[in-house]
Amino acid sequence: MGGSSSIAAAHTDPAGTATHPRKQIVPELNPVQAAKAQAWVDTHSVNIMRVESRDISNISPLKEPPVHAGVSPPRAKVRSPSGSPMTVLMDEDGALVSDQLKSEKADVTTRLGEPLQPPNSPTPSFRRRRPTQSYASYTLRQDLATLDWVVLAPDRLKHQPLQTDLNEPLEKAYPAYTESCPFCPRNEPRFPHNEVDYYPHPHPGNEHGSPWLVRVVENKYRIVEGGSDHLRPRTLAPFTQDGPYKCTAGHGHHELVWETPQHNLTIATMPYEAVEQVLRLYVRRFIALAKIPNTLYTIIFKNHGPKAGASQPHAHSQIVGMRVVPNWIRFQMDQARRHYDRTGQCVVCAMIEHELEDRSRVVFETEYFVTIVPFASSVPYNIEILPKTHAATFRALTDEEFKDFAICMKDSLLCLYNLLSNPDFNYVIHNAPYGLPNLHDFHWHVAIVPHTGLVAGFELGTGMHVNFIRPEDAARQLREAYNRLPGHRQVPWLPKLPTSGLSRTTTVFSPSQTFAKMPSTVLRQDLASRSWVVVAPARLKGRPLQSTLNPFLEDCEPNQSPTCPFCPTNGAKYPQNEVCRIEDHREAVSPGSTPPWLARCILNKYRIVDDAQEGTQGSMPSTAFRQDGIYRFSVSRANGHHEVVIESPVHNHTLATMPLASVHAVVRIYRQRLQEFANNPANLMTIIFKNHGVRAGTSLTHPHSQIVALRVIPNSIRTVIDESQRYFDMHGCCVWCQILTYERGCMARIVLESTFFVALTPYAAQVPFEVQILPKHHSSSMTDLLDEELEDFADILKEVMRRLHVTLHNPDFNYIFFNAPYYLEGSPAFHWHVSILPHTSNTAGFELGTRIRVNVMAPEACAAQLAVAAK
Repeated sequence: MGGSSSIAAAHTDPAGTATHPRKQIVPELNPVQAAKAQAWVDTHSVNIMRVESRDISNISPLKEPPVHAGVSPPRAKVRSPSGSPMTVLMDEDGALVSDQLKSEKADVTTRLGEPLQPPNSPTPSFRRRRPTQSYASYTLRQDLATLDWVVLAPDRLKHQPLQTDLNEPLEKAYPAYTESCPFCPRNEPRFPHNEVDYYPHPHPGNEHGSPWLVRVVENKYRIVEGGSDHLRPRTLAPFTQDGPYKCTAGHGHHELVWETPQHNLTIATMPYEAVEQVLRLYVRRFIALAKIPNTLYTIIFKNHGPKAGASQPHAHSQIVGMRVVPNWIRFQMDQARRHYDRTGQCVVCAMIEHELEDRSRVVFETEYFVTIVPFASSVPYNIEILPKTHAATFRALTDEEFKDFAICMKDSLLCLYNLLSNPDFNYVIHNAPYGLPNLHDFHWHVAIVPHTGLVAGFELGTGMHVNFIRPEDAARQLREAYNRLPGHRQVPWLPKLPTSGLSRTTTVFSPSQTFAKMPSTVLRQDLASRSWVVVAPARLKGRPLQSTLNPFLEDCEPNQSPTCPFCPTNGAKYPQNEVCRIEDHREAVSPGSTPPWLARCILNKYRIVDDAQEGTQGSMPSTAFRQDGIYRFSVSRANGHHEVVIESPVHNHTLATMPLASVHAVVRIYRQRLQEFANNPANLMTIIFKNHGVRAGTSLTHPHSQIVALRVIPNSIRTVIDESQRYFDMHGCCVWCQILTYERGCMARIVLESTFFVALTPYAAQVPFEVQILPKHHSSSMTDLLDEELEDFADILKEVMRRLHVTLHNPDFNYIFFNAPYYLEGSPAFHWHVSILPHTSNTAGFELGTRIRVNVMAPEACAAQLAVAAK
């Protein structure tokens, strides 16, 4: 990939002990300057970068703001030995900044990026940074590998702070051993497990009484059916048709990796050698699962913290071998192949080359790996670890690469651990499916996703994430955290993993076992999007429903709140730009007075997209996309409209409890705004969504929903459009019309039916108690609804919300209206519909890595409970 490692050999302290493998500082300046530079480095514990031979003895800081996200850091003017003026970046205390800080306002003429060289060494070759791109406050960035769009909206940070809890360090929050933990070694008699593999502890008489250092066991609460009969013949039954739907037995293998015997350690705080053994065991299990018939794909992931889906604090990760390749992985591979066919280069190799040249998003690099914050980060402080050597999987890592990989994993997680105070996070190791070992276009990598944001209605409806911290700023903060890392911890020598696995007795699966006898875990495929969902009721024992038993709002909130910006009584305190309103004419008002309102629409102050300056008219600029090296971003397409619909004047109402007249008013506003946005040729589609409850992404109790007009079609919407068009071309009918015909015939998943609409739990429901509302008559958009149909829709929407409200006790939820993009209005292939998604489960590492959701309740059971709720 070019360039030497930025981690040189570890230097040694006076005692002769090895310290952290950091950059070695060798003076090149004159003795006075070198002494000052060395003292500054020793004081601040950061890497001093090569400043050539410039005089830093008389530094006068400029009067500029301190370092903040999105604000230019202070600068200092110095003179070189030749007398020419130059500028270097300073931190808040007037000390040299050790990293490249990218800012459109800072005049940076000093290249800070290479370690100091010995006096007689040749001058190193510098990678010249390109001029920094200037980004608007609202920007759309596109991921080069997946083509997913990410919205950068830094101003929204004022309204929606980072979602990281200030968790205590594990060593303070938990003891080294606890009697109730099923993973602690001393508790094996009370919590027996089926052991698959392990790495023996080098000191059998250790304080934890553990015979193992790293251990792999079968997961009791598994996502896929496996267990002891995982060696299955290749004659496994093909996919099964359930009417128009496709399903298959959820065969596979699900394992837990216990990463340490000590209860209060995690990879961020474990020794480097111990982390290396965990990674070696990952590879060994990856190779072992490849030998199991019908295993096409294996994912390795970690859930750390409750928000990330972990039910146990003891450090562990998971490995799942599956008989299907997730659509998300297929899509990534397709994009990688297209990029390779077009450019002749692997897309990740191209990213590595560009990032090492640009360096604004590089956190650190080693000889074999580079750690970056992606250009289109889906969440703040998202990290990717990319191997510099091209390979489709990590099965062929050398010993030196394993050591480097362990350094990158531990240091990356330790940076997050220190910077965000032990945040909840997931990491996923992405390898190519089995049978494709020598792919030239797929590049294995690691994605680390801290839970710093919420997945709300906009994200669920479009598949686009909203990131309110620029990746360059996040990388800078992570670099600073990296520069403050302590030295190597001294640990006993650990022998390497054995090359062969332990022998285990296995039971061969009998091919006579039929799908009908294995209902506990099933893979179901959504007919419209072709995405897979795992239905695993047995997992409900290990992961209960995450629905919070919220109090009913009418019992805990007043009718009017003095601090609520949406309550009518606070209009003078919180002025708003009103767009439209539906007035309440049910009661007479005195002449000259303003009638009360049932629902109103206002502009969103904390918007996701920037308000278009041309109002409701305008056209798409011809220079919508811009290039940042190999990446693509858009400023003009981040324009649009973002509005809030205040659904009721009463503070403690919800759609489930408000009068029917208010629900009618809300859906009338929806239809009106959809029609209005369609008149602007720059708008391509409009998303309508509602966030109810903290976990769903809202900070206000007052009932409200949101409308966003977009100038780009999200990839998830394009996928559904493409699949629905393929289905129409193949069968001659709309896929949702086919679903309606089948569901009304079997009735197993029907929740409610009205004159013009049907409410049902989808065959491949993403979460327990997901409900979809579909119009019986084919239509591509709700703008086509007649008044009579609109009233019927309001009736069924309110009733479905009431049943969820009663069954799940006022759950947090999102709903999303899926209407066709404006250019597809009238399409015979797309059918508009509404998805209601209660927050009954967490998004964990498996879901993030495969885009396959795990549903712990059968949709038929959920439909039955919602039907009972009517009584």
